[in-house]
Amino acid sequence: WYAGLPLSVRKCFCGVGNPFSLGLPATGERVLDVGCGCGVDTLVAAALVGPSGQAAGVEGSPFMAAKARRNAGAAALGNALFVQGEAENLPHADASFDLLMVASWFT
Repeated sequence: WYAGLPLSVRKCFCGVGNPFSLGLPATGERVLDVGCGCGVDTLVAAALVGPSGQAAGVEGSPFMAAKARRNAGAAALGNALFVQGEAENLPHADASFDLLMVASWFT
């Protein structure tokens, strides 16, 4: 999954788990990644759901949210959206996603 991302994006990857271990998002689904960091897993999800779906990342750090937006531009994935926000007060409407990915440090 990561091989399709630009090298500059892959260099940001520091994952310690597999957010897709319970299953992959399907084409057309909407995925929310809470605590997305620099957005690598969100970008993988965006590629998996394809142009008819969307992957959104929420990140508390303004620096990391900006990095995730730059990574989305480098990966040329127009269906990936990144916003700065908090897990306790998500900047999205309830029930607007099909799948939730949560950073392991939340659990």
